[in-house]
Amino acid sequence: MKTILSILFIAVVGVASASTTEKSSVKVVSAGNDFKVVFKPTEKESVRVRIADENNATVHTQFIKNTEGFILPVKFADVEDGNYTLEIVTSTEVLTETLSLSTTESVAINMADFIKLNTVTGDKVVSLKSFADNGEDVNVVIYDNKDNAIFNETLNTGKSFERVYRLDEVKSSSVEFAVYHKGNLIKNERVEL
Repeated sequence: MKTILSILFIAVVGVASASTTEKSSVKVVSAGNDFKVVFKPTEKESVRVRIADENNATVHTQFIKNTEGFILPVKFADVEDGNYTLEIVTSTEVLTETLSLSTTESVAINMADFIKLNTVTGDKVVSLKSFADNGEDVNVVIYDNKDNAIFNETLNTGKSFERVYRLDEVKSSSVEFAVYHKGNLIKNERVEL
């Protein structure tokens, strides 16, 4: 009887340890042509991060020591459009993801998705938030309800920002916010005051 229990115990421990075998995970989050690599290893260890182009030429390599996981921002500069391979090498695994870079898309369309207007009910306050983070200038023009430009400024989207406009002195019942990038209208929104 004692022998059977020992064998049964070994079998249960073997099954339990086999079912808890985890693999490291990598996830890529993209915002336009900027990426964030989220890596979670199964255990604390050093890893190698490598990015290669379509010809398998290394465009970036980095060693990260004794990590328990990380979020690595990846910004491409001075590289061709195309697919790039992200490779994370641990002591037991090689994880890969594809990063697709396309600078030929309209930057303005991408930027419009990252510019938000919010109004504070009851107050003549409008908040313009930008999450574009691409270093491009945008021109913000505010028009009254007769389409007269009452305010004009240029902002750089080098970092995420929030700009608050107090419109207490505006006599109009509504204003229109127009955001331009390189002369092209990318965001247009009327706000009731």
